[in-house]
Amino acid sequence: MSQATTPPSPKVSFVVTGFGPFRGVKDNPTTKLAKAIVEYIQSNNIPVEILGAYVIETAAQSVVKKLDMLSEESMNSINSGGAVEDQPVVVVSVHLGVNYRGEQFQLECCAYNDATFRIPDELGFQPKRQCIVKKESFGACFRTDLDMDLLIGDLNTGGENKW
Repeated sequence: MSQATTPPSPKVSFVVTGFGPFRGVKDNPTTKLAKAIVEYIQSNNIPVEILGAYVIETAAQSVVKKLDMLSEESMNSINSGGAVEDQPVVVVSVHLGVNYRGEQFQLECCAYNDATFRIPDELGFQPKRQCIVKKESFGACFRTDLDMDLLIGDLNTGGENKW
């Protein structure tokens, strides 16, 4: 009688991004947060692989260039090893943004295919109702598989949840 083998758990790596200065705010809080997350993980020996923490110019053109670069770097990292044979590899992108009206942590469960800027970006670009992913319909929702309710609960309780 043959035993069923359990598939290996995926190797999970993270890329953390935040935005640089915007609209007269020289010190965007997401710049500090992106760097602080990596420093916290490293100083506390948390067994998580961080592929990098990046600050992106607050401009659509810069975001596209940086995402293309990060996608290529992530694929190179996946292909260069670190995972055991047949082990699935997952790269999680964590982007930090600021809601100027927000008073607590907010996690987005859905990214909408809608480039509509309330104000121009740092290069003066201000799209209205444009698709970000051209192959998808305008307004399409790209959902995460992560348990966002658990994550937000953990953030708002100071990390009391036991993963």
